[in-house]
Amino acid sequence: MNKSHNTISSNTKEAVTKEVVASANVLTAVRPALRDGLIKLLAKYAPGIGPAKAQKLVDEEGTATAIATLRKHIPRSAQHDVPLEDLAELYGLGLTDSVIKSAALTLGPDRILAVVRTDPYKLCKLPRVGFLTADKIARNAGLRKDSPERIRAGIFYALETALNEGLRAIGGHDTGGHTHLPYNTLTKEASKLLGLDAGSEDLVAEQVRKLLEDGELVAEIDPERPEEWYIYLPRLSSLESRVAKLLAKLAAAPRDKLPEVAAVLSGNGAEQLTAKQRAAIKMALACPLSVLTGGPGTGKTTAIRALCRAFRHIDASFALCAPTGKAAKRLAEATGEDAKTIHRLLEWKGYEKPKYNERNRLEIDYLVVDEASMIDLYIANTLFSAINPARTKVLLVGDPDQLPPVGPGNFLRDIINTKQVPVVELDLVFRQAARSLLRQASWRVRQGLPPYMSKTELAKGEAGIDPEDVVEDFYFIERRKNEEILELVLDLATTRIPRYMKCDPLLDVQIVVPQRTTKIGGTEINLQVQKRLNPNGERLPINGFRVGDKLLNKRNNYELGLMNGETVIIKAKIVDDQGRPAVLLETVDGEIVEAPLPSLKTFALGYAVTCHSMQGSESRAVIVPISTAYFSMLSRPLLYTAITRAKDLCVLVGQKRATIMAIRNQGDYTRHSRLGIKFAAELAALQESV
Repeated sequence: MNKSHNTISSNTKEAVTKEVVASANVLTAVRPALRDGLIKLLAKYAPGIGPAKAQKLVDEEGTATAIATLRKHIPRSAQHDVPLEDLAELYGLGLTDSVIKSAALTLGPDRILAVVRTDPYKLCKLPRVGFLTADKIARNAGLRKDSPERIRAGIFYALETALNEGLRAIGGHDTGGHTHLPYNTLTKEASKLLGLDAGSEDLVAEQVRKLLEDGELVAEIDPERPEEWYIYLPRLSSLESRVAKLLAKLAAAPRDKLPEVAAVLSGNGAEQLTAKQRAAIKMALACPLSVLTGGPGTGKTTAIRALCRAFRHIDASFALCAPTGKAAKRLAEATGEDAKTIHRLLEWKGYEKPKYNERNRLEIDYLVVDEASMIDLYIANTLFSAINPARTKVLLVGDPDQLPPVGPGNFLRDIINTKQVPVVELDLVFRQAARSLLRQASWRVRQGLPPYMSKTELAKGEAGIDPEDVVEDFYFIERRKNEEILELVLDLATTRIPRYMKCDPLLDVQIVVPQRTTKIGGTEINLQVQKRLNPNGERLPINGFRVGDKLLNKRNNYELGLMNGETVIIKAKIVDDQGRPAVLLETVDGEIVEAPLPSLKTFALGYAVTCHSMQGSESRAVIVPISTAYFSMLSRPLLYTAITRAKDLCVLVGQKRATIMAIRNQGDYTRHSRLGIKFAAELAALQESV
């Protein structure tokens, strides 16, 4: 017999071996998954069969009998039109019912198992399926740790994590918001998130290059530093570039001749304006895009009030807005003018296109945007798309020393840092504010100094102030143990401050925490306050809420008209017109909103909230627990933001050591953002073309 018929050539043998290994990488756990899935489904749907009986049935009578038994009992609605054997394997691989349902609608019920076998990371494109879920499924399916599919998915995960959560290498102070990552940073970050071995950056770099070639990622290069590559998700590259162009078109508009407003600025109380406040008003009246900054007590609100008088004096149309409902309400109260959230100004509801947009722009001469440090690229894009650069002038008002926005970019700071837009910074603390321990505390923390702890200490530190004139609206109460901190915070919030200030503990007192986790984090404090303030409220079947609770909205809800960060109180449980369970919510404006019970899933208890959640808001009294238990989050911007949320009283409770740690740590809130660079380049190009 010819020997060639009884042997396999070395080349053929190598090819077959590779194919077998490749198949094994994907399919190693598929058949055990069928067994596990059948056991789960039988225990779930077959009457009288628990996990032990289901296991015995599968192991002793085989998969065919198990599938036949399951077919008799599983409802069609639970199958989602997926073949029953496929369904069992998917369950065994770790897919949940909701993921299977979503996959059936998106991929087709007959294709899910094939997708999971070849590239489980395609599941990441499904709603509410993240990398970690897909990765668990992939590992159950036997996919290698260093497989190209896993590395590609990990690269996207690294960019999404940098956007939404922050870089793992930076730690607690990095709150996310990065629009891109430098090439080398991305390869290191992806390797770390994927748990790859040291030196695996080359494997990641290879997949980054392939994704760039396929157009699934975008690389931007700085002409002055061509060796530096900045890697973007395509949507964020486009978004950042679009905002830069919108800003440049506005900033390049010609300046108007300053209208005659001297009479307004010198009368009706305006004689108290400082030189910088006057300069800010003139800047806003003449410049197409300008910025007014300053800390608390420096007179930003006074300047805005005078600016509104100037608008009326020259018969100009104008609007005031802010990112949140609380900030808009505070702006309206301070100026006596109508002020709206950005969403309400643009009539922007849900995922629908706003009424005012690039094709239907706002018909106003001036727009004042307060709390501009909260604006991210998404909001900036929508807002500036609705502004006519040939008509409307925009004044951005904010404090760049506060925490950056929750969303992508660092809009206000980027604009200021370009030095392409006129900026006036108010830095004079008015005498009335200088006598306030609270205002002094915010100013000193902003400058990296410990706050004055008593009126005597303030009088010694500030020339010309009598101790008897000092307003005692800031206190530091030292407690060293976390249990003592927690107990005092609860006592202050529920009893002592409401009694001292004769105020409502729900409406007028707010606990502001550095983070939600830890034993004295927001989650635990909320539960403890609920027990003290609302122990007998009617229980609701969502998140442990009770009627009478104070809640924080964590997501924009356009149907209810409630924005992210707004607080409400559950006033009553009702049945709506269609017989469904609902609740009545009272907003900070006293408005009553009827909300379907399931909508409360996007809310959390709001007795204690994080500093980020309080941005743009204020409360009559603010209590800030401070401890080394929060060490990963302690920073100067965070403490400064927390203190400046107080209107009449702020009480720090905790450790001096933790307070000093926060003040000394400026925090690395630098974000990978190229908005400023793109804006400056676009503006220069427009100016050259004129």
